[in-house]
Order: sequence, then structure tokens, then C-alpha cells
Amino acid sequence: MPNTSSIYAQEGTAAHELANFCLENGHDAIELIGRKFKGGDEYFTVDEGMADAVQVYVDRCREFMKPEEGWVWYIERKFSLDYLNPPLPMFGTADFVAYNEFLGLLVIIDYKHGRGILVQVENNPQPKYYGLGALGTLPENVKIDLVQLEIVQPRCTRGKAVRTTYISCDELRDWSKELLQAAHDTQKPDAPFVAGSHCLFCKASGKCEAQARRGALSAQEEFASDETDVYVLSPSEYEELFGLYSGVFNEIEPKTQLITTPDEKTLTLRPLPDVISPPSTRVLTPEQIGRYLDQRGFVEDWFKSLEQAATAFIQQGIDIPNWKIGVTQGRSTFGDEDATVAKLKEFGLSEDVIYEKKLTSVARARNALASKIYTDAKAQKQKITKDVSQERAKELLADYLVPGKTGYQLMPASDIRPELLPGVQAQVEFLD
Repeated sequence: MPNTSSIYAQEGTAAHELANFCLENGHDAIELIGRKFKGGDEYFTVDEGMADAVQVYVDRCREFMKPEEGWVWYIERKFSLDYLNPPLPMFGTADFVAYNEFLGLLVIIDYKHGRGILVQVENNPQPKYYGLGALGTLPENVKIDLVQLEIVQPRCTRGKAVRTTYISCDELRDWSKELLQAAHDTQKPDAPFVAGSHCLFCKASGKCEAQARRGALSAQEEFASDETDVYVLSPSEYEELFGLYSGVFNEIEPKTQLITTPDEKTLTLRPLPDVISPPSTRVLTPEQIGRYLDQRGFVEDWFKSLEQAATAFIQQGIDIPNWKIGVTQGRSTFGDEDATVAKLKEFGLSEDVIYEKKLTSVARARNALASKIYTDAKAQKQKITKDVSQERAKELLADYLVPGKTGYQLMPASDIRPELLPGVQAQVEFLD
């Protein structure tokens, strides 16, 4: 399948390039606002939001860039798992790696620029994979006992910006056996497909049998009538029917839905009603509501994948019934700024009309003030850390801030934001 990249992934690449530039050259991200960094085939201009997010990662990495404390570090550390004798090439690049021989500690920091999907660090195989790779790049005489795995994701507000977990080297070596076994399994002719949150990033998303089975089951298991006839398809018949590997959907019986039998071994088709009506929330129990909400993320991702697949088919000239690719029109913008300004002045418009001025954001003002405090202190040969300069900047601006309005919304229990206790909602509404 073609190797495509979304605009969000390309923006993430550009954010990584900004972070690496800061770490390698001693800059803060705010100093580079307006500069362009390449992500894939596109160039992205650093704005305030990108600078603020990247600075969280840069500051975290700098905590381990202290040779006087025994730290050795690498930026964009390339590695290979050849030393584990994998069944096929297994390699990668870790965003930031640091080790301290005296502490017997290896630190892996992975930056995530995305805001939509919270990436957990607990039981996440990706940072473990980076840990295994980084271990293989260390000098042979360096002994590591513990690995500290971190994910820095500042733009996703549903969790802490920096999330940390630990794993011993012995546990990591044990896990490497599972990893290698899984790698061997991928080489089998009947290698199984497994649907999950990772489907959103898969090249086959929107065309995968396992994803369709789970998506249909999650979205429609309670909506279909049990009184209709059920037609059974084997996996091989399903593959042939939908042309998964040819990239072309064949005609199938209209108004059907995919479901699975309890043993998950057989695909079935059953007729759908003209209108799929979900059960009324008035008759659902709290347990049912919670279970359906747990499925929302996967179902939403599945629909996004279907949209991407439909777009690809239409672009290839394959019709998707009732859907088309429409033309949208963005807002017009001025081209040559100097020529435009000159012409607007010629029309008699004043500079107050031509140029819009607005107060900078709290975050940008705070970061700029902290940077000035830090620079001034260094010039006067005063000992100060960047954390202290940030705290001083916060104190100096505190009297001029108006707190943002407090609201409330439904969110997973794992979210780190404070919980609105029962009965408080009515108080908030009354105060409003």
C-alpha cells in the first residue's frame, strides 16, 4: 500500500525538527517563532502554540543534559535490534536518550505533538522498543539496571504533559522475547490481524477485515433486529467479496451489516433496517452507558478511516453510493503585503485600519519575560536556573491575570483534571 502521511503527522515532524534545533543549538523555542521547519513535503511556520508545546519537551530533555552530574545524552539516537537476531530488520530512532553510569539509569524521552489522542506510557510497547534499541547502542562497559520511559505530550490536555514509567533491564529483556515472537508471527502466511486504537495509523485502515468486524460490532451490535435471517460468510469468502487486497469493493447485498459470532471465527451478514435507531438513553443502565462510551473512541476512529478510504476510492474513479468529493473555498488573503499596504494607503485608509494590533498571549509574555530575567541574571553573573526565572515571571504577571472561566464536560475517569463532585454542577449553573 502507498506510504502516505497526514498533515498532522507532517506538522509533528516539523515540531521535532524545531525541538532538535533548540537542543543542539541552545535556543528556546519562543526565539524561533516565525521560522519555518520542514515536515515531510511541507514547511510549517513556528507559531506560539508550537513553540509553547516544544519548549515543554526541550526543558524536560535539558534536565538530563548535565555532564557535571554524570549524564551522557543523544538527540535523535538511531538504533538497530540486530543484536537480538530478529527475523527481519528492526530499527528506529529514539527522540532523546540519556544515561548515567553512576546511577545505572537509562532515560528514553519520546515527544508527541498530537493533541487528539492521549498516548499512555504505561504498558506501551513503543517506548519499550526504544529502550531495547538504545541499550544496544551504549558502550559495552556501561551497566544499566533501570530504564526510565517518558512520553512528553503537552498539547493533549487529558493527561499530564510528561508521563513517566520505569522498567528494569531484566523485565525489558523478558519483554524482548515477546517482541521477537510477535515479529516471527508476522512472517507466517496466516498472520492474524488485530484491531485496536492503532488502526487509525495503519495503511490498511478503512479496508481491513478485522477493523471492519470490530467497528461494526461496536457501533451496531445493539441496533440490529434479532428476528432477521443471518447469512454466514467464511473469512476467505469475505476477502473475496470485498476485494480487500485488490483495493476494489465488489457489489454486495444492499442494506447489510457485518457482525461476528461470539467465537469471533465467523463473519456474518444480516439485513439492516432502513433506519438504524439506537436504544433510548432512558432505558439504558449506567453500566451500559459507560460501556458504549468506552467504544466511542474506536468507532470515531473507524469512521475517520472509512472517510479516508472512501476519498481514496473516489479519487481512483470508484463510486461510493451517496457520497462525493466536493469543492470547498477558503477565505481570500492578500498576496504581496508591501504592494497591498501601498494601495490601501492610496485609497485613503489609515494604518490603524490596515494593521490590527492585539495584546500578546499570557504564555508568550511569560516565556519572553522569563527569558529576559534569565539572560539579565547571567549577564550580572548571578546564579539562576530557567525554572526559577519562569517562577519569577509568573509572580510578576500574577496581578495582571484574569483566570479563565471554569466549565465542566464529560471525560474519562483517567483524565488528570479535577473531578466535579455531585451537586456542584447546580451550583456552577446558579453562579453563572
